[in-house]
Amino acid sequence: YQFSLIGRPFKKLIAQSRLILALNEDSKRILNAHNINNVKVMGDTRINKALENKKMETEEIRFSNENPVIIIGSLTPEDIKMVTDYVNKNDQYNYIIAPHDIDDRSIKSLTQHLQRPYEKYTDDRSSNILILNTLGDLKRIYRFGDIAYIGGGFSRGPHNLIEPLVYGLKVCCGSNIKKFPMAQYLSRESLIQVINSQQDFDKTIAVLLSLDENLYQQKCNTFIENNQSNMDILTNDIKLLIS
Repeated sequence: YQFSLIGRPFKKLIAQSRLILALNEDSKRILNAHNINNVKVMGDTRINKALENKKMETEEIRFSNENPVIIIGSLTPEDIKMVTDYVNKNDQYNYIIAPHDIDDRSIKSLTQHLQRPYEKYTDDRSSNILILNTLGDLKRIYRFGDIAYIGGGFSRGPHNLIEPLVYGLKVCCGSNIKKFPMAQYLSRESLIQVINSQQDFDKTIAVLLSLDENLYQQKCNTFIENNQSNMDILTNDIKLLIS
């Protein structure tokens, strides 16, 4: 990622390698810029994993109306006030809120800020605010959403941005993406919206709602198709090199 910070002996070792597998085209360009050209893009195995998860069946979630569904994925404590302020003011949408931690204390720290009725995923689900209080289901539940806010971007960095993108959701996250090349790439390609401050959350959701769904879906499909891992092809390359 930050190739200029790598020590000279290691750079020399990289340059002398017969084959270097880069995660994406950005990584390849960085290496090429340093006159290292024995590089092949292997793609991102996280995309393949997300596509596998997409094939898994899950219980359908239905709301009492056809209004947009906003999914809050991996909600962290830093996000709670921002998100609940929005939810409390905008009762026209349906919400699925997935806290990063699902212990009783974490769930309570979220729900005590909600001023509207809610239900937990394991309960009757009669509200248009659903709290996901199970582990491992979020990656499949994204299929029921229209927009996803991915938590963590106002602290250590955003959580998994690829999982909602494989379903074509319009995605946003906080601004701490400096150490996350994939998030930077997605931002440059307008596949995610980066929120520079928590006060801009409302505006960002409005921007996402206004985006053309068909065009956005096409961009997501193109990204996924072009960035999947090519491990089968590369395995053959490696076998040829060591044979």
